[in-house]
Amino acid sequence: MQTRHLRLRPLILALCAFSCSLASAAPPAESLLKTAEALRAEAEQLAGARLRQAVQERAAALYRHYADTQSGPDGARALLQAGLLYLDQGGDDNLARALECAILLEHRPDGAPFLPEALLMKSNLFRRQKEWGRAVRAALDCADRFPRHECAPRALFEAAQLFETSIRNPSEAETQYGRILAEYPHSPMAPEALMARAGLRTQARQYPEAIADCLAVADDYPDCERADQALFDAITLYDSRLRDFPGAYELCVRFRTQFPHSSRLKRVEQIETRTLKYVSDSQR
Repeated sequence: MQTRHLRLRPLILALCAFSCSLASAAPPAESLLKTAEALRAEAEQLAGARLRQAVQERAAALYRHYADTQSGPDGARALLQAGLLYLDQGGDDNLARALECAILLEHRPDGAPFLPEALLMKSNLFRRQKEWGRAVRAALDCADRFPRHECAPRALFEAAQLFETSIRNPSEAETQYGRILAEYPHSPMAPEALMARAGLRTQARQYPEAIADCLAVADDYPDCERADQALFDAITLYDSRLRDFPGAYELCVRFRTQFPHSSRLKRVEQIETRTLKYVSDSQR
């Protein structure tokens, strides 16, 4: 019996060594990707900022590891996801990793489909570093090189916002908002561009033009989230800037019909009551 145990000992040791090697082996690529996606989804639901950041870091590391070992669209997409997670975390180290991911996507043969997102990611990164010129160039590069990509109108809006709020060039900002409206009228960014341009025109005291932009949102995009705000802004411009009380009253009546459940309804009703005395019987 003892001799038999001695004969089996090398086999048992070999099996133990094999089991240990399996336990320490890297997980399959598919498992890495699924784990990264699960961690990213979990991070979005976490309330604690520190834990959320730690989970995002692990997800980004797994995405990056998968991207480094896998070619093809899935590998390139994983590299993009890693970059976006690093960008979301912020801090110099993570921003450097995000920039590295964006540059790698530009040079990977399989990264071409994700270049628009990579350029937009670079624009956001430069904006965080307050490098306004580089941020604008990256955003416009995205829109100009990939005009048919869904990122293009978002990139133009990003450039317009930079011109408006950071570079302080309202004329160029208005040009980029106009490009969105001319080239992407059906994009979700179109009503946002109208609202932003209305704000610029209000600051420039171009009140009729600002009102026209606000009404365009309410008329052409009545189901967008800011449609009631747009019509309310038009009312206040008629009321407080142009002092056109009949015009304000007419829009108040429209507001009650078009947005009966708006949180702004009470304020609209107050304006309607105040401007009623300026309206002739035929207008009521």
